[in-house]
Amino acid sequence: MLFTGQSGDGSTPASTHVSAASPGGIRRLGLDRSFAADAEGYTALAENALCPVCHDFLEDVVEVNCSGRHVFCRPCIKEVRRRGKPCPSCRGHFYDIETASPLTRSFIEQVRWKCVNFEQGCTFTGTKREMETHLDEACVEQEVNCSFEGCTQTMKRALLSSHREKCAFRCLPCEHCGESVAVSLTEEHLKECAGYPIECPNGCGEKVPRGDVSAHQSSACPETEVECVVPGCGETRKRKAMETHEEESMGKHLRFVCLRLAESEKAREKGEEKMKSLEEGVKRLSAANTSLKSSMLSWELRVQSLSKENAQLQKRTKDLETKMETVMRDCRSADCRLSELEETVEEKQDTNVLQLTLRLPNFRWRASSRKKGQFLESRPFSFMNYRFSLSIFPKGTRESKEGHCSVWIRPKDPNVRMDFTLTCCVVLRTRQDPEGTGQVDFCVRLSGEENVLLGYEDIG
Repeated sequence: MLFTGQSGDGSTPASTHVSAASPGGIRRLGLDRSFAADAEGYTALAENALCPVCHDFLEDVVEVNCSGRHVFCRPCIKEVRRRGKPCPSCRGHFYDIETASPLTRSFIEQVRWKCVNFEQGCTFTGTKREMETHLDEACVEQEVNCSFEGCTQTMKRALLSSHREKCAFRCLPCEHCGESVAVSLTEEHLKECAGYPIECPNGCGEKVPRGDVSAHQSSACPETEVECVVPGCGETRKRKAMETHEEESMGKHLRFVCLRLAESEKAREKGEEKMKSLEEGVKRLSAANTSLKSSMLSWELRVQSLSKENAQLQKRTKDLETKMETVMRDCRSADCRLSELEETVEEKQDTNVLQLTLRLPNFRWRASSRKKGQFLESRPFSFMNYRFSLSIFPKGTRESKEGHCSVWIRPKDPNVRMDFTLTCCVVLRTRQDPEGTGQVDFCVRLSGEENVLLGYEDIG
């Protein structure tokens, strides 16, 4: 049986009689009562710390609701319940699984055990958690794997150090490039190592690092073909023969140099002319820039002036709007006052005579919407200490002839008894006929017995 994990010394535990990871991430060590610590009483305690199902150390401890409240590993008892089996300890029925109490879990976790390698001589004792750390990091009898990549050997931890010193898969720095390379792969690495010295491909006899061959050939190798550095010569020689070429071709090289100097002088003169032209262009641009700045300043001042004028115009507009609102309010007030005055403009009154003009604004429009029997009524007026109103039936009352209207004087205080004779003369005037038309005279006696409507019908 195997378990996995990384040891503190870089080794990987290899094998023992413990199991690998179990369901739910539980690490099984294959503990039983024989692994209980030798101290007095631990054997009995160890028996209570073992799962009745897997017979290993209780992990993720739970208890069931059977009569004995027995405890198990959670994965183990879940599998029992899935199969519909009774409690493995008492064969009693159960249906609920609960996490064991903290006291129970603490009791189980504090049981001490001998190392699983105690038969090989390990003397460690401790809790199950402490043993896991001991096996991963310290137990010299524990079988571990070599940590070097590619090595498959296993051994006791005590032998690991000596094995690592001679393991063919241990890594050492390359003496040429410094890269870490496994000992078994050193020869393969040297075939590609950039720092390994090799013979120059041109056969110059020098050894240079493999990564520097190109630089050596282009800058130092005496067997490399190079071109003469004198402009215009164009001949090529091996680098080792170039000095001889320069001595033999000195006169020719001198003519090339003089020709090149003459060309350079002409180019310099053209450059000076172009420089002068550029300087004049810069002066023109500078003058234009100054002019643009002046023009921009003038426009900025103009914009500021226009902004001030705009602000003044906005203020004047707001003042005019305020004045217009005031005038409109005055006009509306005057219209209201005029309407009142139009209803009672000319009023003359003495003790027994009252002459007045009653105006009905928008009469023609208002009369057009009235039906027969519907009337328009004026504002009340006073006469002889009584209040009356004038009612006009534009299309007459129900008893009027077709095409005639009716005029009525209505007392506004029907509960007051009047005892006098009222003589009325009604003249209808319009804007088209200001002189009046349809004059009506009628006289009615008002007694204290009743106050009837005073009216005249069939006015043409």
